[in-house]
Amino acid sequence: MYLGGYTLEAVRIADGERIWSVKPHGDLYRERWGPVTVSGNRLYATEGIYPRRLDPRDGSQLWSGYSESAGTALYAGRALPQGHAVWSIDKSVVATDPMELDAAKAVDGGRLWRYEFPRTDYTRLAADGNRVFLMHDSKVVALTTF
Repeated sequence: MYLGGYTLEAVRIADGERIWSVKPHGDLYRERWGPVTVSGNRLYATEGIYPRRLDPRDGSQLWSGYSESAGTALYAGRALPQGHAVWSIDKSVVATDPMELDAAKAVDGGRLWRYEFPRTDYTRLAADGNRVFLMHDSKVVALTTF
């Protein structure tokens, strides 16, 4: 289980020995890892606002998802694989900009699509079947996956 932080680590369950450890690429005071999602033999996590696919064997980065946001992120949310995409919420530090739900190609991290929505303090992301659900404030939006 991983709850977010400055270092992403894989440990052996049997004895707690660290297998690998990865620090964020950016400023350690502002960038952090979000929760990890494992789908089959694929491991996804967000570093700041950028979804990443990592090799579960050694933690090496296989791809970095696309984002147009300027500056450094304060938010490390969930990278959610569903369909042929990895979905993540882009919540940049520019307080006046809208937020985005980004869909990156699961195979290489390239941007497939984005959905802009008004800036809010409360967001949630979930998926089921061929839908991704975005909750922001008191609204729920259901989007078709790719």
